[in-house]
Amino acid sequence: MRHSRLTTIIMVVVLVVLLMGLKTYYDAGEFKHIESSCDCSCTEISGIPGPEDIDIDYQSGMAYISSDDRVSALKGNILPGAIYEYDLKKYRIRKLTSNLHFDFHPHGIELYKTNDGTKLLFVVNHRRQGHYIEIFEVTKRKLLHRESIRDEQMLTSPNDISVVNERMFYVTNDHGYTSRLGKMLEEYLQLGVSYVLFFDGKKFRKVAENLKYANGIKMNKSGDLVYVAAPIGKLIRVFSRDSETSNLTILQDIHINSGVDNIHLDPEGKLWAACHPKLLTFVRHSKKPSLLSPSQVIVISFNGIENYSLYEVFTDSGELLSGSTIAVPFENIFLVGSVFDDHLLRCEKLQ
Repeated sequence: MRHSRLTTIIMVVVLVVLLMGLKTYYDAGEFKHIESSCDCSCTEISGIPGPEDIDIDYQSGMAYISSDDRVSALKGNILPGAIYEYDLKKYRIRKLTSNLHFDFHPHGIELYKTNDGTKLLFVVNHRRQGHYIEIFEVTKRKLLHRESIRDEQMLTSPNDISVVNERMFYVTNDHGYTSRLGKMLEEYLQLGVSYVLFFDGKKFRKVAENLKYANGIKMNKSGDLVYVAAPIGKLIRVFSRDSETSNLTILQDIHINSGVDNIHLDPEGKLWAACHPKLLTFVRHSKKPSLLSPSQVIVISFNGIENYSLYEVFTDSGELLSGSTIAVPFENIFLVGSVFDDHLLRCEKLQ
């Protein structure tokens, strides 16, 4: 009798674990069939390893690219990261950072213009001794470092940044837990414990919580809405923003059947989302970059806050670009970046 009960318990446990595993695979998109598709012609722009994030100055036609050679780092050869400038009209690339006096491994970035026309680039930087927000002034030849901002207690896993003014910004912490085990459980159990911070010029505070891997973040031009990508939740959460307090209130979720990474608002107010359609495949790719991970770019058009439509502009099996993290449009082209590839894509829309 005892043997029969023990056997039943073991079978139930095995069944529960199996069902949980199947659910995880399904939720991560692992059963999807991915076919490359794009009404465009794409060209590799080489020489920029790990182009994880991109922002554009639409007035000058310059793209700013966050680059870090993560493939070399996986092999134990840690090289300094860099910010590159890419002229979208003349197709020229220039490295803007060199001989920095601190460890530089950039992640999320955003360009901000002050009232007097000064261009500032805000950069999430993962130094070996901790996480920082670096503020640079953009000049014609290079970036001039202005300031480093750090908070060991609050800035524990920063991913992306959205700027309010030259001293205030939002930043996502993509994990709520700080230990390796905690982060793993957070990801595989799909726990919503990551959050958004606001820096008021003096200190950080939490303004949005309960997100499943808070990733890309963008504030709209009028400053009354903030969008936050949550790839494990396969959605973009829309917040209303109080202009006086900078507090955020949930308005709605835009559900996307893909793991949304970084997001970008174009001049027309459309939201460009670079996605990982197979999240567990991307995890394997992050450990062994030679294993391909599919890429996807989805554009969200709005007609009012709650009325929106989604359309796919780019899908790739991973051969052209693996693990897309950012997509930004400019005139008749768009750029697509990734975490581990040694290039980005310049895609021209076909007429």
